[in-house]
Order: sequence, then structure tokens, then C-alpha cells
Amino acid sequence: MVKSVNEEPHVVLTRWGIMQQNHIGFRLVGVHAATGIPRITSPVIAFEEFGMTATTESGRTYRLEGPADQDATVQAIHAHIRRWGLTVHDVALADVSDLAPALPRNPQGSWH
Repeated sequence: MVKSVNEEPHVVLTRWGIMQQNHIGFRLVGVHAATGIPRITSPVIAFEEFGMTATTESGRTYRLEGPADQDATVQAIHAHIRRWGLTVHDVALADVSDLAPALPRNPQGSWH
């Protein structure tokens, strides 16, 4: 069970990646560093590349720790597809270079 944003406003993700889902947007995929439980976030609404920090529609802030892990991301995406009855045409593997242009840039250098 995912804690509420009030209970857990900040999460560190390891073995992370980015998924693009049709009609939803970009979502973070990774392992919750404190619990070891895989997570797919709500859509990303802001991203700060220098600190590798994202804010999602839920209002939670995620810090991406370590390098992206494409293998773990692909496994999580396939599990997401099976769980929600999606097809491979509904989701795609993405990376930071895909995410940044999808969000407007603010003067401080982050995207939102």
C-alpha cells in the first residue's frame, strides 16, 4: 500500500527509468529506496535535471538515485501492461531526454 503524500511527500527511487503512457504522459518507474518495493508514479508535472528530482500529479517529489536501469524499467513496464490490460502500443520506454522537452522550461533551468 502506497502511503499518502502527506505521510510520505518525498521518495528516493533507485533502479529507475521513465515510461511514457498514451493519454497519461510520462511516469517514473523504479524501486522505493527505503522499502525495496517497485513503484510506478502518477504523471510527471515538473522535472529538475540538475538534482534529478521530479514532482508528480499527486504532489509527491521523487529523487532519482544512481543510473537509470533499463532492464528493471522494462520489467516494470511489462508488469504494468499485464496488470492494466494494456498493449505494447500503449506504453513506451523513455528517458530524460524525452521527458525534458515534454514539459515547459522555467527560468531556473527546470522543466514544469
